[in-house]
Amino acid sequence: MRIGIAAVGSRGDVQPYLALGQGLRRAGHDVRIIVDRTFTDLVRGAGLEISPVAADPAGALADNLAGVGDSPIHLLGWMRRHLRPMVRGYFADVRDASEGLDVLLYSVLNLAAQHLAELGRIQGLAAYLQPVTPTRAFPHPLVPHLPGWLPWRGSVNRLGFGVTGRVLYLVMRRLIDEARRDVLNLGPLPRGYYRSLETLRAPILYGYSAHVLPKPADWGDHLHVTGYWFVEADTGWAPPRELQEFLDAGPPPVYVGFGSMGGSDTDDSSRLVTEALARAGARGILLGARGAAVTRLSDTVVAISGAPHDWLFPRCSAVAHHGGAGTTAAGLRAGVPAVTVPFFADQFFWGWRLFDLGVAAPPIRRRKLTAARLAESIRTVTRDERIPAAALSLGGRIRSEDGVGNAVRLIERLVG
Repeated sequence: MRIGIAAVGSRGDVQPYLALGQGLRRAGHDVRIIVDRTFTDLVRGAGLEISPVAADPAGALADNLAGVGDSPIHLLGWMRRHLRPMVRGYFADVRDASEGLDVLLYSVLNLAAQHLAELGRIQGLAAYLQPVTPTRAFPHPLVPHLPGWLPWRGSVNRLGFGVTGRVLYLVMRRLIDEARRDVLNLGPLPRGYYRSLETLRAPILYGYSAHVLPKPADWGDHLHVTGYWFVEADTGWAPPRELQEFLDAGPPPVYVGFGSMGGSDTDDSSRLVTEALARAGARGILLGARGAAVTRLSDTVVAISGAPHDWLFPRCSAVAHHGGAGTTAAGLRAGVPAVTVPFFADQFFWGWRLFDLGVAAPPIRRRKLTAARLAESIRTVTRDERIPAAALSLGGRIRSEDGVGNAVRLIERLVG
């Protein structure tokens, strides 16, 4: 089959779809990745074809996400600022990139793919990294964390999915209708469209582990939790000499990488992290070096410009990160405990999920991050023997899964 994969977001959002593309290619399918052109080198490095789109989600994601947090109201404002100028052009780019394809897989943020399928020239299949199907088992990823003592929690969870989905749909409906009309020559979305999505029973692949988030009992058999989608290891990568020497010089360090840090000043972030590590009595590796591959920040802390997570994380005592789906998966597979500092969307959901699983400290909101709080969380996850043991056990179960293989077999069955 000729298969397209349309992904939207940061590197952590895109990389699992490259893993899925690699698996489909190994199974003999032609694969085309439809993604922001800033990922050209990443896609080609995975051995896949890219059809770039002009939309710039990376630029949008750099716009003060710390101010969005887990507030649905702030998220709606962010969407209005950034999605309005993107939608029409994105519909056109995805339409053009889909020419000649048999199947189009699409991420949860993709606004065009499911509408393209209405043209009758291509089959669409949802492939998501976050749960969006209503359930009583857990809250919608965009709903603030609910305390365990809350009465009728299951009912509130399910209601949260319905309310959040409908609000997002209402916010985007006008933009989508305009793009359907002007780009795809389709009519407006019918009344009751959102409710029809809940009853349609269209298949969805969920690319996370059932050991992390089990499939709820109230989900139908058209919903599939496959396991995580990890890219093939880069066996040709070698660490810079300074990084290897640092790792060899002492006990395993704590990795700290908070993505864009919500627009924070890099020097201020480095000072905060260095102080936190000193307070915790831990060595550390900070993602965010400027220029050089490795920069010495202190006797016990270095900053790096980057390193493959599958190589670095198993060599660390803990991973402190923003709670993005991709980094969360990589840390879990490595079998090391986590400290999460979420500042946007589903990052809060994954941060609390890791805490509930006993493999992380409670999440620290980005705007409440201090050196003292970060140090306390690092001490908790590295010195409480139960947390590293739980992380090690969960990592082994995740490594035993074949998420990509499961997804490929499902795709061939569902659309082959």
